[in-house]
Amino acid sequence: MTKQNKCVFCQVARKEIEHNQFWEDENHVAFLDNSPLTFGHTLVIPKKHVGYVFSLHENEYLNLLKASEKIAKALKKATKCERVCLGIYGFEIDHTHVHLTPLNNVDEMKHPIRKPSQKRQKDFAEKMRKLTK
Repeated sequence: MTKQNKCVFCQVARKEIEHNQFWEDENHVAFLDNSPLTFGHTLVIPKKHVGYVFSLHENEYLNLLKASEKIAKALKKATKCERVCLGIYGFEIDHTHVHLTPLNNVDEMKHPIRKPSQKRQKDFAEKMRKLTK
């Protein structure tokens, strides 16, 4: 079995797994993080399996950041947060992914909130679908 077949984010991109996806274009998918740091914490991934962000071709890298910017603008509007912070870590899952975290102050990063209910996540994903059309 290939890495792409085993990769949970590849499965999300292929719509084999429901993961509160709310936006996609030809090359990217955005969905809510299952273990959010703050409410609305979102991941943006390329549909193509690339394990390390700096292994993306320049064009793919820039397009991932442009897609993330689009989602961040909608996320800021939806959550009414002061800022949406961007992080690219790459250790949790071997598939490039951008974290977009709505924040009002730096202290929110120190103490993760409790995991929201599935209903709240689904309702918020629907709100984001509308804002990212």
